[in-house]
Amino acid sequence: MATATQVMQAAKRNMTDETKLNYDFRNPFVICGSTYIPICRGQ
Repeated sequence: MATATQVMQAAKRNMTDETKLNYDFRNPFVICGSTYIPICRGQ
């Protein structure tokens, strides 16, 4: 239990995204699991 608490505290201190995503937040999309590239609706 102590390890989980430590992980949660570290995550709250370092609230940054590991991978930057290039996407338009107004267009619905899903993320490709292997390349992390957004696939917009209709493509």
